[in-house]
Amino acid sequence: MDLLLQHLVDGLSVGFAYALIALGFSLVFGTLKFLNFAHSELLMFSAFVGWAIADHGRGNFVLALVVAVVAGVVLATALERALIRPVVSRSFIAPFITTLGLAMILLAVAKELWNTDPHAFRVPFAQGSVEIGSVRVTTIQWLINGVAVVVMLGLAFLIQRTRFGLMIRAAAENPDMAEAMGVNTGRVASLTMALSGALAGISGTLLAVSLGAVSVFAGGIYGLKGMVAMIVGGIGSLRGAVIAGVVIGLGETLITAYVSSTWRDAFAFGLLIGVLLWRPAGLFGRREDRFVAAAV
Repeated sequence: MDLLLQHLVDGLSVGFAYALIALGFSLVFGTLKFLNFAHSELLMFSAFVGWAIADHGRGNFVLALVVAVVAGVVLATALERALIRPVVSRSFIAPFITTLGLAMILLAVAKELWNTDPHAFRVPFAQGSVEIGSVRVTTIQWLINGVAVVVMLGLAFLIQRTRFGLMIRAAAENPDMAEAMGVNTGRVASLTMALSGALAGISGTLLAVSLGAVSVFAGGIYGLKGMVAMIVGGIGSLRGAVIAGVVIGLGETLITAYVSSTWRDAFAFGLLIGVLLWRPAGLFGRREDRFVAAAV
C-alpha cells in the first residue's frame, strides 16, 4: 500500500504538468477555434529562456520562472499578431497549417541557438524532500502541485469572475454576436494567446526543473501528451483538460511501476483512441464544440 501511495504521489505531479500544458491548448482552441501546434515549441522556448536565467543567476528559480512566463507571453502575442491573425479569416485550415509551420521554425531556431544536447537545469532545492509517513514528496513535486493548483484556481476565477473572462466566453460562444455587442474580438484573441503563452512558460519551466534538464525536443513528446489530455478531456473544456492530464500522469506512472516502461507512452494514446471511440467529443466536451467556460 505504501508503495502504491508513493506511485500515486509521483503520478499526480506528472499529471499536473500535463494538465498545465493541456490548459494552454484548450484555452486557445475553445476561444479562437484553432489548434495551436506551436504551443509545444513555445513551451520549449520558454523553458530555455528560464534555463538561461537560472544558469546565469545561480539557480534563481523564481526569476527564471518569471522571465520564462514573460518570454512565453511576448512570443505568443507576437506570433498571433504578426502571423496567425492575418490567416484566421481566410480558411478554417489556415491557422492550423500556420502554427504547424511556426512550430517547425521555432524548433529549427532552438537547435541553432542551443544545439540538440540536453542542458542541465539545476536549482538549489532540487534534492529536498518531505517525508509524510512512508511517502516521500520531493520539493519539486510540492512546487509543481502548488503552482498547478494556484494557476488552475486563478484561471477559473479569471474566466468566471472577471470582465475579461466574460469577453472570452462571449467571443467563444458567438464571435459575430460578441463583436456586435462591442467586444473587441481582436483584443480577446491577443490576450488569449498571451495567457496561453504564460501557461507555456510555467509548464515548460516546471517540466525542465522536474526532469533536471531542458532539450530542444522536450516540447515534442510533452506537448503531444498535453494535446492528448485536451482531446480526451473534451476540446475546449478546461475542467476536462485538468482531469485528463491527471489521469494520464497517474496511468503512466502506475504502468511504468507495475507493467513496463515500454508501455508508458502507449497508455496516453490508447486512452485517446478508447475515449474517441466511446465518446467522440471527449469526456467533458459537447458536440457543438463550444467553449466550456465553467470547466476548471
